[in-house]
Amino acid sequence: MKKILVATDGSKQADKAVSFAVDLAKKFEAKLIIVHVNEGHTLSSQERHLASVEYAEEINNRLGDKSIELADMNNDIPTAVMLNHNWATDNIIRDVLARGLLEQIREDVLAKDLKDVETVLVDGNVAKGILKTARDYDVDMIVLGSRGRNEFEELILGSVAHKVNHLSDRTVVTVK
Repeated sequence: MKKILVATDGSKQADKAVSFAVDLAKKFEAKLIIVHVNEGHTLSSQERHLASVEYAEEINNRLGDKSIELADMNNDIPTAVMLNHNWATDNIIRDVLARGLLEQIREDVLAKDLKDVETVLVDGNVAKGILKTARDYDVDMIVLGSRGRNEFEELILGSVAHKVNHLSDRTVVTVK
């Protein structure tokens, strides 16, 4: 085994998958490729808050002269980025947040003495993005976190792990 791809969205399940993939990569002296897929969703208030606290300067730089206002919302909430709810601005914020997530995970993995690590950021459908990255990097294995959904959602929507497992021509490990 020479290359292992692990997908992350920053969740606890994804963190478990990253830990598992790190252990495998160490054991097999394999390259670890960490992928995050940015799916165009409406930003949550938590994502906006994180953007305002951790990445306001970078977002301001990326937005340039686009409409942005930094305002104190009240004494209990730190300075927040108040943005027009538009697609282009949300994409910039998602991109900045994703790059921050990938960099933090990369630093954590390197601190665990794994030397050959690469991060990849993809836009689009999560399952398709993971599968395309696996093909593009010719990985031997894909590692994913499992997410608990109720039976109705699973029946109607399916899960990313299920789709990747079903459609991949590579070994897929789902970590619970």
